[in-house]
Amino acid sequence: MAALLLVAGATGASAQVLPPSSRDTVLWHINNFPPYSITSGPEVGQGINDHVMSQLIKGMPEFQHKVIDASLARVLENIKTRPDACSVSLLRTAEREALMHFSIPRGLVLPNALVMMRSRAEEMKPFLNAQGEVVLASMLAEGRLKLALSAERSYGQPVDQVIKRHPEAVVTIAAKDQFTSRLLKLVNQNEFDVVIGYATELRYTVQEMKMNLHDFVVYPIAESSGLLTVNVACSKSEQGRRIIDAVDRVLADKNVRRELDARYRSWLDDDSAIYHDRLLRQHRGAGGGKGAPP
Repeated sequence: MAALLLVAGATGASAQVLPPSSRDTVLWHINNFPPYSITSGPEVGQGINDHVMSQLIKGMPEFQHKVIDASLARVLENIKTRPDACSVSLLRTAEREALMHFSIPRGLVLPNALVMMRSRAEEMKPFLNAQGEVVLASMLAEGRLKLALSAERSYGQPVDQVIKRHPEAVVTIAAKDQFTSRLLKLVNQNEFDVVIGYATELRYTVQEMKMNLHDFVVYPIAESSGLLTVNVACSKSEQGRRIIDAVDRVLADKNVRRELDARYRSWLDDDSAIYHDRLLRQHRGAGGGKGAPP
């Protein structure tokens, strides 16, 4: 069983600080998914979600805070069965809304994208639309470029459906690190030609492996081209409702949101950052967003 770590909340002017014995507890769940949550190595605790959690703990001194390292399955089970369990990033679905409370959006992030060696970028040109996005169905149907996937990982319903229709054009890799092993094999140009993942994963992995980020190119996927809305989720209980109310208070602070957005953007490569900015402008004009993984 993962050990629990008690985290002290900093005093804030917007909430009354009660004696520890009188405070409700928030049980925050994290799992190692760099650069969102980093639970080991020199950058431990410096991930995007780690920073979100830190900001929430700082802004919610009326609660006691505990952090647990847990799998997604355990996160969902605890949220269903405990009154105080929370995650800083869960997909908001109709099914889950019946089982948990969700916060206001805490950010807008890019969906999964395709990563290829820049030296082979010419091979992707036939499958690009006018916006520079890869039409995944066309790429897989043509069959020349093999796509590497992580076993049992969902890439969002539209992408998953396209992949299922073209099993002959994908290679499934079972690996604990999910992204790193696929990227290394891509560099060595064996087994497959393209990998799929978040742009933030690329920057983190390249940094950790001391590779050159410019050697890779990131292509948005046409079938999944909208921004994803990220929310905090907590148990469907009275305590969970109070926690979410406090979370919403912190996230309503424009300075906090600006800092969280900047932390996310710092993990994007230059092309992805430009694409993210373009989608943000479109989103603000249309007033929409999709659910975010996992």
